[in-house]
Amino acid sequence: MGNFVVQAGVDVNRIDEAVKVILEQFKAIASKKLPITLAELSKTKEYLKGRTTLDLEDSRSVAAFYGTQEILKRKIITPQDFFAKLDKISMDDIYAVAQEIFLDNKFNLAIIGPYQNAKRFEKIIGE
Repeated sequence: MGNFVVQAGVDVNRIDEAVKVILEQFKAIASKKLPITLAELSKTKEYLKGRTTLDLEDSRSVAAFYGTQEILKRKIITPQDFFAKLDKISMDDIYAVAQEIFLDNKFNLAIIGPYQNAKRFEKIIGE
């Protein structure tokens, strides 16, 4: 359970191109045409550990960390348990999830800007 979010600040005149490129990257990862390196995976894990550690210095974030677990899973794990699970994630795990979530019928798109025609973006997602 979770979400995968990409945010981009893009020139309004290049939004179509940006959405296309992002979707192409997702599909390339899922098909293993864009391989992820072990160095990238390691860097990402360390980033998540650091970010989580810093976030948990704030009482509101601590409440969210534990409260979300209780509400969604009815099971509480410590940050150390979370880090241990994070360390176990393999390249195969990444590709398996990519193949599960980077499907045309699972994409959602929210765009903020001066756009009147949603159909143009629906067309891009459907390509």
